[in-house]
Amino acid sequence: MSTGTFLLYFLSFCFLPFIFLLCKKELPADIKFFKWAILLSGLLLALMSFFFYKDIIGTVGRISLAISKDENYISPLALSYSGSLTMGVALLLLFTGKNSKFDKLVLIGIAGVSCIPFFLGASRGSVLALAVPFVMFIFFQKSKLTSIYLLIVFILLSAGVVALSEQFGSAVIDRFVGIEADVDSGSSSASRINIWDYALNHFFDNPLFGKYLEVPETNFHPHNIFIEVLMATGIFGFIPFLYLIGKTMQYTLYIFKHKPEVAWVSVIFLQSLIHYSFSGAIYGASWMWFSMAIILSMNLKPTPRQHADLQIPNHRPSKAVV
Repeated sequence: MSTGTFLLYFLSFCFLPFIFLLCKKELPADIKFFKWAILLSGLLLALMSFFFYKDIIGTVGRISLAISKDENYISPLALSYSGSLTMGVALLLLFTGKNSKFDKLVLIGIAGVSCIPFFLGASRGSVLALAVPFVMFIFFQKSKLTSIYLLIVFILLSAGVVALSEQFGSAVIDRFVGIEADVDSGSSSASRINIWDYALNHFFDNPLFGKYLEVPETNFHPHNIFIEVLMATGIFGFIPFLYLIGKTMQYTLYIFKHKPEVAWVSVIFLQSLIHYSFSGAIYGASWMWFSMAIILSMNLKPTPRQHADLQIPNHRPSKAVV
């Protein structure tokens, strides 16, 4: 990819939307709209996945094993991560929001049908993306009783996902537990580790300002945004990027503990962060930048006790909106 194309994608899908959302005064009022837009778009993807691929559901472990790139093809990663994101948002809203009976039924339905793209894509990273935000949310609850209740629910849901995986004939669980064997056998997992090694070596050769947008040995991005930023911008660009991620993570933990009604935004951030730590590139990480802008724009004013618990500074980001 040329430098100009890379810059155009990054500005169009990441940086400028991040800045515009961060400066948008009506953003808090739009959060409800964003929430349902995400849920309904995820529902539409799941229904379309069923419509186009119903003949192979339950017959193959992963969609790429049945459909070539010359046919009715869609990226397994796109399917799996999108299904994971929709499931995560719907399930968290189900357990944290004050929902009517109708809303609960809708959320359960959306989470259920989102299993279709999740299992069709069968991505290892999407399993982590689905599980890690829930584990963090459970751990940072104020009430131990609530944590125990949510832990039981999480275990039951995990068992349900494993059972559904067997029914779907999906390889997502087998691929996840077989990571070590795949690395030893030299599969794609091993090749990704080699790409990371190449990228880190280029960073060590140019540690201050970086040099390459793509790994020269593969002519492709490193499939890890942290390594990508190091390779492309060096320490000079990595420090502000890491600060931004760290600040958003601090606010995420605060939201989990004190503002669970908007924790679904933090789920999107965490899922996106995990996603782009294993695949994709920073110029396409629009969900991550979108969720960071919303989180950093929230009016978070922790009390001294909350501040001590989470170590969040008693000031808001300079771009935050009242």
